[in-house]
Amino acid sequence: MITEGRNTDRVLFFDHIRYLMVLLVVVLHAACGYSNYMPHWAVNDFNLKFFDILVAILDIFLMPVLFFIAGYFALPSLEAKGVIKFIKTKLIRLGIPLIFGLLLFNPIEHIVFYYSRSYSSFSLWDRFVFNLKNAFSPQTGKIISKLEFSHSYFWFISLLLFFFIVFACCYWLKSRIFNGQSVFEQEKVTPGKSILWVLSGAALATTILTFFIVAFFYDGVITRSWLIIENVLQFQPIRISLYVFCFGTGIYAYGKKWFNQTSIPGNYIFWVVFSLILLELFRVIETKMISTGIALADVFIILFVRHFLVFSILLTLISLSKRFWNKTSAINRLFAKNSYNTYLFHMVFVILLQLALFKWINGFIFLKFAIVSVGSIGLSVLVSNYLIRPFPKLSAIGIAGIFFLGTIFI
Repeated sequence: MITEGRNTDRVLFFDHIRYLMVLLVVVLHAACGYSNYMPHWAVNDFNLKFFDILVAILDIFLMPVLFFIAGYFALPSLEAKGVIKFIKTKLIRLGIPLIFGLLLFNPIEHIVFYYSRSYSSFSLWDRFVFNLKNAFSPQTGKIISKLEFSHSYFWFISLLLFFFIVFACCYWLKSRIFNGQSVFEQEKVTPGKSILWVLSGAALATTILTFFIVAFFYDGVITRSWLIIENVLQFQPIRISLYVFCFGTGIYAYGKKWFNQTSIPGNYIFWVVFSLILLELFRVIETKMISTGIALADVFIILFVRHFLVFSILLTLISLSKRFWNKTSAINRLFAKNSYNTYLFHMVFVILLQLALFKWINGFIFLKFAIVSVGSIGLSVLVSNYLIRPFPKLSAIGIAGIFFLGTIFI
């Protein structure tokens, strides 16, 4: 296994998969403005079926894979830093950007939403004050309106921070029970075939748990509503068990040294083909259920296929990356080291570029999508590499300054 430099737990192929997932998140959000599935998007442009399919496919695996990788790197970081320093580091790295995002992004998104729909009256300052008041008025329940206070795409950051804190507390409790000994070090390295058993068990467990969650909210359709808890956490109940198990299996994978000494059973070609078969099966089942109606008993089937597809795609990505993408290069280093900041800032560029191209009525829709995708990725990486990383404090001041300057003119 190749790692970058000495005394590091950075696994190159996982770093590469992570930045690929982040880039695909940008592509997903670029496609949302042109999809029939997203009428509430800040800029709802001309819609095509192609983007419905693209959004549906990317939505299956992007966030679960990111939670798995976060879990995989959580354990070595916690072991190296200790519980207190680990939590402090995560609060700084995730918590501060989260606060900035929650306070500043929602007003920008709301203004773009208003302008693209030709609403007559809007003010960035008014939206900021409204957002600030709601942020400090804790609420729990379903998010009904796009213009309510929400975490928007920062839901991933807040939920990930919560996972890290809970994991650190569990790690501290475990160290007390086992007198500081590692549970994983006491066991033998898991054989390759056990990877299949563990991931299959995780897929089945998430299917069962999610089925009960769906059944609780079931009203004839599978609800994909967002739930906000005291303004601190936001997630879709239908997805939460999958994220928990992906994060947990990532921790388990590192502890058992799955990818150090153990090969994934099956050739990478097998996993590519198997994932494509599951994807087509999922599409056929979902299409049939949508056209004929979804009975509660059918929900288990579609959840079963979807969750096994998630872990199949995960093994596909790992198999391909370990074989073909486990070495460093200048472009890989550039995208990998800026992947986190790319996630943090990309949405501003996405919705502003979508807005800039919105009035281009005769514009080729695929060209719009390409400009938004490539432009958002390029701007996010450049801003991260040449501003945020070398000048983090000045950048934070600059971002706040630009925002409040904007409240004068917008």
